[in-house]
Amino acid sequence: MQHTPPSLTRIGTRMAQEALGTDRLRTLAGASDPATPLGAVLRQTTDAVIRLDHVQDKIVRKARILHGDLQPIISGQDTHMALSTGVIATDALAIDLLIARRGDLHQHLTDLLATCRSLTGGPDHETTAPEPTAGHARASAADVSLNPAQEAALLAVAGGGVRMNEGLVSHQRRIAAVGIKLATVHALIDKKLVERDTSTRLTEGQALLLTAAGHRHHQCLLAADRTLAGRPPGAAAAAASAEPVAPPRSRR
Repeated sequence: MQHTPPSLTRIGTRMAQEALGTDRLRTLAGASDPATPLGAVLRQTTDAVIRLDHVQDKIVRKARILHGDLQPIISGQDTHMALSTGVIATDALAIDLLIARRGDLHQHLTDLLATCRSLTGGPDHETTAPEPTAGHARASAADVSLNPAQEAALLAVAGGGVRMNEGLVSHQRRIAAVGIKLATVHALIDKKLVERDTSTRLTEGQALLLTAAGHRHHQCLLAADRTLAGRPPGAAAAAASAEPVAPPRSRR
């Protein structure tokens, strides 16, 4: 079997190299901590690179097999065959499906690499202002407002492991995470903070990922929590509460 040069299959690795200057994403500063925005997105990016390389490798290998199956037809050596076995049509369809999946993976990796550049201070990175106070951090988070349930869902998605599934028979969608409602996830998707990993089918389960805006919002939420945590006892709770305290009732 003819050996396939890595340059033909490692397209995901090459994209990471061109975008970030290295294909060893785990060596980047902050990559070792999945609790940070950069660590979380680099973990997703590494997975996307591996999957894109794998799909491209399968495309090239299947194309080589199909090329070999076509050689007898090209040379006229298949005239003794009375019937077609259907192998060529099956291989061609498989290649078409893989190419479609490669396109989805390529776009997904492109988005992730753009987020990586913004978090690591790459070409797309804008100069960040000093860390905001707790009050301004939540207000400035991606210029969108979230209710408590949406904030909790955004934090869960940032931590990884939240997936959307669709039943094969019922076609009903659900979120495979405790305490997160489907409507809450749809709200985050509408606000362009969360997206589905469409490289897999919904019936198999699609991972929910933060968009670039979602990562910025997540950073602001973390900054607000750090600011509140650094205040004297009692100050964090008072600052986090926006509801006015009703005055005591006067006795008659």
